[in-house]
Amino acid sequence: MLALIEITLNVISLGALLLVTLFIGFIARNMQLAKLRKCIENLENEMLQSHAEILKLQKENSNLEIRQQSQTPIVSIRDNATESGKQNQKDPKTGKTLFPPVRKTNP
Repeated sequence: MLALIEITLNVISLGALLLVTLFIGFIARNMQLAKLRKCIENLENEMLQSHAEILKLQKENSNLEIRQQSQTPIVSIRDNATESGKQNQKDPKTGKTLFPPVRKTNP
């Protein structure tokens, strides 16, 4: 039964139909890509904002650490070593250890 149905197609109308479907497909794909590009751009902006926030918080954290370190007293080992070396000097004549004089405070 199908073999008896005769279909006639014009080559020009077939080519025109092909061009129209290609154009519609091209426009649909461009719209889809534009939507995806916009989504990617939004995600990139969100990532940049989150990284900027992380950097800001890290800077605040380091500033707090610097403030805490500046509040703690720092004692130099070299200064203490030279002072202790002066305190425990030996007299070259007698060979005895010299101590600094003790200050007496009046009560």
